Amino acid sequence: MWVFHTPDFDKSGFERFPWVKWQELPIINFANRYLPKTDVQGMMMRIQAFDWFHANGFQRVFYVDADTLMLKDFRDIYKTNLTPGAPLAACEDYVFTDDPLLGRLYEKVSYEFVRRMVINRKYFNSGVLYVDLPLLYAKLKPINEVSLVEYFIQNARRYMFPDQDMLNELYPMYVRLPRMFNSYSDIVVARYMTATEAMSARYKISNSIIVHFLAKSKPWKLSPDLDMMKAQAPIELYWEAMQPVIDLLDKNFVEAVHENIRRYRHVIDHYRLTEDFLDE
Repeated sequence: MWVFHTPDFDKSGFERFPWVKWQELPIINFANRYLPKTDVQGMMMRIQAFDWFHANGFQRVFYVDADTLMLKDFRDIYKTNLTPGAPLAACEDYVFTDDPLLGRLYEKVSYEFVRRMVINRKYFNSGVLYVDLPLLYAKLKPINEVSLVEYFIQNARRYMFPDQDMLNELYPMYVRLPRMFNSYSDIVVARYMTATEAMSARYKISNSIIVHFLAKSKPWKLSPDLDMMKAQAPIELYWEAMQPVIDLLDKNFVEAVHENIRRYRHVIDHYRLTEDFLDE
């Protein structure tokens, strides 16, 4: 397993995990008008990592964002058949794309839905990707590019979500993975959800293979008690997963996650009662 990090990351204590290999990547100072500079820099590390893997002769890569949590065995993803026409596998974006009711609601309320449809009618989320690198980079040859980072820098001004928009534009054809490989809270229609819908979403997310804590659902980002996006996220599972390495984590980070557990205790307790009922 490879972990990519910025020069300022402190690896002290993580030596206890000998199966982890560390690779430092430079910070690319780039920002756009939509997102904070630090967010863009973090997103850029994904395509920097692909460039590094490709330059070092790797053939296939299973990539996951840092804000994910693996709950179950994910190895079935390695059976995915990637082809020159579809060199990567991903999950179509938006957790409720397959839900008829909330899917229609998206179309009514979301400019973002329309914007992404223009880029790729099957726009995918880049937080979890299974990639055939030789096939992926073969797509760059006809446009005289050898690096995803170089292509991005030349075209970045037109992208809102930098690397994700670019990958969708370059690779509109992909293998669609089951939702359970990249399951996350709804963003846009969260404010229209009833408590029942939020609990239903939480049940699906909590029983997935990989949970993706994107945007405001991150367990370490403090938010109000009634944030329906955060209510969908199983932050208590993240807290439980932290325990074996909690001594290595930043104190403020740990306290923020714990505070969110406290703020959402009523949601967590109600959900666990509901989950017990649904599992019977």
